[in-house]
Amino acid sequence: MTRTDAPTFTVSRSFDAPRDLVYRVWTEQQHRGRWMSPAGLTPLESTLDLRPGGVFHYGMGLPDGQKMWGKWVFREVVPPERQTFREAFGGMNQGWAGTFAQLDAYLAQA
Repeated sequence: MTRTDAPTFTVSRSFDAPRDLVYRVWTEQQHRGRWMSPAGLTPLESTLDLRPGGVFHYGMGLPDGQKMWGKWVFREVVPPERQTFREAFGGMNQGWAGTFAQLDAYLAQA
């Protein structure tokens, strides 16, 4: 069941760069890790299926050695304009170190 009354969180930002370049940096494997990882975190492996219903799995390594895993499920993909998705985390405090299949099972329970 899909909740239509769920709160919405919108993030937008302006860049002094061509729209196509910003979208490519957001979506291409060779750039995505640096784009997604905040300062001090190390990008880990990721997979991307950029289409409605597709999934982006990603991981970030913390300075203390813990790993944080996340998952997006895309609802809308309109290159180079926008992506809408649902996001979930495996949990920074749990120090998730499992596989993507284990993450899927964990997040399905959330």
